[in-house]
Amino acid sequence: MFADCKWVFFGKYVKWALTLLVASWMACDNNALDERDAYVGKYSGIKVVTAWGGHGIPEFSYDTSIVKVFLLKAKQDSIVSLFFDSIVLENAYLFKLENSTFSSIKIGHRPKLVSHDDSLYYYYQPGLGPAWIECFVKKDL
Repeated sequence: MFADCKWVFFGKYVKWALTLLVASWMACDNNALDERDAYVGKYSGIKVVTAWGGHGIPEFSYDTSIVKVFLLKAKQDSIVSLFFDSIVLENAYLFKLENSTFSSIKIGHRPKLVSHDDSLYYYYQPGLGPAWIECFVKKDL
């Protein structure tokens, strides 16, 4: 009779341990897709620098140039690095990608990065003055 109680007691622990093991195995899917894979790559397009009051004239001035942008996976989870072939103000910016939304991890005046299909829109106003940088780029095939 006492031996039967030991097996019932032991059986409860085995069921509990197996439930915990299966639950942790199901929660940790090693084959999960990395969301960043859909966005990383080389992009080409234009960069537009807009400023107010160039040369003493109270109006907006624009400077447009061709730009190449590289979006790479960072070592940190969910972080992507945005590199420019030419120096914009800094050469690289870091963004956290979560639920298809990019958010800058820079402190202070944060750049904005928006994705639409195979294109990216980048906007950065580095200070309080009326000047900003925009990039309109499309993913290279």
